[in-house]
Amino acid sequence: MEKKYKVSVIVPVYNVEKYLAQCLDSLVNQTLDALQVIVVNDGSPDNSQEIIDRYVALFPNKVFGYIKKNGGLGDARNYGVQFADGEYIAFVDSDDWVDEKMFEQMYNFAIKGKHQIVISDMYCIYDGWTTGHIAKEYRGNNPYPLMEDYLLNCLDPAHACGKLYYHQLLLIQEFPQIWYEDMATIPVLMSYAESIGYLQIPFYYYRQREGSITQQNDKRTLQVICAWDNIISKANKQYSNEIVAAVYKSIETFIAFKPTYANEFLEYAQNRKDLFNNNPIIQKRITSGEQENLINKRLIPHIIHYFWFGYGPKTE
Repeated sequence: MEKKYKVSVIVPVYNVEKYLAQCLDSLVNQTLDALQVIVVNDGSPDNSQEIIDRYVALFPNKVFGYIKKNGGLGDARNYGVQFADGEYIAFVDSDDWVDEKMFEQMYNFAIKGKHQIVISDMYCIYDGWTTGHIAKEYRGNNPYPLMEDYLLNCLDPAHACGKLYYHQLLLIQEFPQIWYEDMATIPVLMSYAESIGYLQIPFYYYRQREGSITQQNDKRTLQVICAWDNIISKANKQYSNEIVAAVYKSIETFIAFKPTYANEFLEYAQNRKDLFNNNPIIQKRITSGEQENLINKRLIPHIIHYFWFGYGPKTE
């Protein structure tokens, strides 16, 4: 069935009345015609709904508001997808904003290249700062990446935002209701895409708020294990070597930057030693010294404490 819109943008909303107008302004002012903006109020207790109502009234043919019981970011995205009538779908967090040419350029790039996923870069803004930095969404070494290159780097990082997805692709995998819903979902979608394109322009302005900083001792960090399991079990088996290698690399990263749970991550790797030991990409990297052999690594005594002040996933 032919879609009514070129792009549907889904915006989950929860406790963001301070930032929501800036986000919606950046969407209603897009240069792309035939754009649908789906705003999902995920049971927000603040005054966000008043702002949503105002934009729905001002742009009745473009902005569509929905209210649901609170279920988290992933659940709100899934809810919005059912109302999407665009050929492509995108996600924008309600405390972020985008360049006004983002969806016109990404849509045209997708159509021209027949891409089912288009990746763009992000501009990271830290709340209260006047400057930020560009975050590259593809960090591989191949300047002309193949599918294998994208999948080897699919968890470095794995943001849902800043990308364009062919509508039918999102029927393969919903966002799970866990803390690392992006990590659990995006690599799976990428593995089934017929073609991925990379537009090296930072269209997306990602706001890192103090309230969304991951606390070192938050046990929800361990939900990343559910994300790894989901990727391994549900990704396209055609790229199983690349997917498993990407998960192994992600485990290394979490051990380094989330040391409170380093033992749990090591145990996860060691409990799946057959999977990792039989992966030719991982073994080649270990032999060359590019990666550490986690299977033979000893568990870290809990009396040793490390501290890392970093940024994690945005959550409600």
